[in-house]
Amino acid sequence: MASTQREIRTPRLLLRPITDDDVHDIFTINADPEVMKYISRPPVTDIEETRAWLADHRAGPTTFQCAVQLLHPEAEGAASEPRRVIGILGSPTFPNIGYLFHPDYQRKGYATEALRAFVPAMFGHMPRAGSAGARGYDYVQAFADTENVRSRAVLERCGFAFCGVVSGEFSSPLLGVRDSACYRLARPGESLDQVQLQTS
Repeated sequence: MASTQREIRTPRLLLRPITDDDVHDIFTINADPEVMKYISRPPVTDIEETRAWLADHRAGPTTFQCAVQLLHPEAEGAASEPRRVIGILGSPTFPNIGYLFHPDYQRKGYATEALRAFVPAMFGHMPRAGSAGARGYDYVQAFADTENVRSRAVLERCGFAFCGVVSGEFSSPLLGVRDSACYRLARPGESLDQVQLQTS
């Protein structure tokens, strides 16, 4: 991740740049079939796969990725040696957003809390539409499997608007060809109707 990325703090979480030291925690997340069933890549079986994925995706001119960890593990009831990284959240390529959380840390509101804090930072990092020298966007978007009810609920709680279903949007190695619900959120001060016109 570029050195200009700053940490983001919420009442319970720290969102920070991904480092090489995170590979074991992220491997544990990416190896879990339940986490990966709505993803276009299969669960990893070798930590070197995770190391290669991090090298390709954690930093770049159109990338903005964060590791998510607990600020106060003891207060959250985590184990005496808590998992350092409980999730990953970010934009693998603008303007898209995605997130994965370890099953032990799902259904606790962490994804919603992290995404609410991340989106303003992403708008500050991502060039505006019409910016000189870079392709910019005035919206962020996320795709969730139509059956991934919990992920869709996270997006809706964070103010994303449902924009329709994309049939056969991706293929899950575990579930086959899948349909995705598309969600978008406009940059503050912009109208979603206007920014959608920019993409047509």
